[in-house]
Amino acid sequence: WGEGESTAFSITGKTWVNNHAHVIRPYRNIVADQWLIHYLNITDLSEYITGATVKKLNQAKLRAIEIPLPPLEEQKRIIKILEEKLKKIKEAIKLRQNAITDTEKILPRTLFETFEEGKNQSWDTDTLNNLAIKVADGTHATPRYHPSGFPLITSKNLTEKGLDFTNIKYISEKDYIQ
Repeated sequence: WGEGESTAFSITGKTWVNNHAHVIRPYRNIVADQWLIHYLNITDLSEYITGATVKKLNQAKLRAIEIPLPPLEEQKRIIKILEEKLKKIKEAIKLRQNAITDTEKILPRTLFETFEEGKNQSWDTDTLNNLAIKVADGTHATPRYHPSGFPLITSKNLTEKGLDFTNIKYISEKDYIQ
């Protein structure tokens, strides 16, 4: 029942409720169904929730929720604007999710195809041992930090959005080479 949770919605026809639910049939000459739905879904209703173990919204608390009430025609005008914007937002979310899914599929395939193409062109190969100054075993001495030098990137700098350099530490060239 927190802010932005979709716990209110419209239904029609016969319905079986398998748990706790409230059916509200508003006075439609005073308040529009969608006005109530949008308001209840965007509002933090946690102050109306009772129960220590099983949280619920009882009928007395439900009836006490204050609803802003502009004139009915104004409600309908606002609902129309809201629903147009919500439609665009849902489409944007869908497009974003499709782009993420496509990227997750395309990136590994692109990398695979790039290296496979190299095999077909008879690229030279060599071992990692011959291609790296040092192949570490995963253990190291704690580095000495300096005010400037080579940035030391650790797992603390990794975020969902990429590298975060806000609290970056620096090491000397000597430590970098080792």
